[in-house]
Amino acid sequence: MFKSRETKEKIEDQLLEKKYGKDTAIIAFGGGVIGDLVGFVASTFDRGVPLIHVPTTLLAMVDSSIGGKTAINTKHGKNLIGTTYQPDAVFADLDFLESLPQGEFINGMAEIIKIAATSDKALFEFIEKNNKKILERNREALIKIIKRAIELKKDVVEKDEKESGLRQILNLGHTFGHALENYHKYKKKHGHCISIGLAIESKIANLIGKLSNNESKRIEALLNKFNLPTTVEKNIGIDKIVEIMKMDKKARNRRPRFVILEKIGKIKSEKNNFSFEVHENIVRKAVELYRK
Repeated sequence: MFKSRETKEKIEDQLLEKKYGKDTAIIAFGGGVIGDLVGFVASTFDRGVPLIHVPTTLLAMVDSSIGGKTAINTKHGKNLIGTTYQPDAVFADLDFLESLPQGEFINGMAEIIKIAATSDKALFEFIEKNNKKILERNREALIKIIKRAIELKKDVVEKDEKESGLRQILNLGHTFGHALENYHKYKKKHGHCISIGLAIESKIANLIGKLSNNESKRIEALLNKFNLPTTVEKNIGIDKIVEIMKMDKKARNRRPRFVILEKIGKIKSEKNNFSFEVHENIVRKAVELYRK
């Protein structure tokens, strides 16, 4: 199932053919792709019907099922058409993670590391110290990091549902990460692209003098501990990546904006701004440093 206009139309046609109406509740049972697509259907069908998320992957549990973002992809980019539509309930059952392939489990860790880096130094340090337990899916460790990641994101979303300010911090690693997904025609895992984005955008913060070299390296090291990628292919087209970033929904006047880490657990902010323009030369230099 793909997040496309065509798939959304097929689901809507089936609902209409079976004469479902305003009293219908739609359940999004699956990973993030299902949640985003089905959430979009629920938000527009009969101008909005009840939505329940049952996320079955780590990534969906800590990210896509929380916050109300729904969307589909187009050839022009990821998540450019969608709505903000809060679910009526989210049920995250850790039993689903027992059968989750290791690659998919690791995919979700990128988002947990991101929220820790932006908002909770103690969570970041816990993950550093307990990475082996987490990889072994120790139940106690998983409950701690998943519960805390959900709490952190929920707190941000409740304060800024429509991303007019604070919610921008959730985009750390996503300006480059989403461009990388687009560049590879969405054939690379979301978590892998965000992991590379975290490494590169942490380096951007370091290059502009905001994040220490030591903390930039700590973020890279933690990603590596979970076998998450931090580099891009040597032959990647930087010009194309930059052009895609200019089309990103977070861009203003075709100028990409980045969340800037000042230290682990603290993001740069000015009044109600949490993302900033960075000179293109800095962005290119950061990418070059991670091109291997």
